[in-house]
Amino acid sequence: MSDASLAAANLAHSWPLLVTILAQYSGNDRVTEKTGRAIKQALQTSRASSAGMLQEVLETVARQFHITGHPCMLYIASELLKTYGGQPQYQAALGEER
Repeated sequence: MSDASLAAANLAHSWPLLVTILAQYSGNDRVTEKTGRAIKQALQTSRASSAGMLQEVLETVARQFHITGHPCMLYIASELLKTYGGQPQYQAALGEER
């Protein structure tokens, strides 16, 4: 198992906990920042191996940004765009219409 696929598996396994933390502590900037940083690191490491979670991560990031306005959600979105933005099969999920 490569580092990328291991990181993707770990992200998928811990995703329910991360979402719960983001929801329960949305008023705590420090918790939101640290949780967002963990998600961003997992995405940077897993790259395209986390493609199966793309829609779920996008929905969570959009929801949390709407609730908190915290910039770490934009950093996560930036990682998703870096990884998937140039790949046609993911453009619909990212909201790009042609």
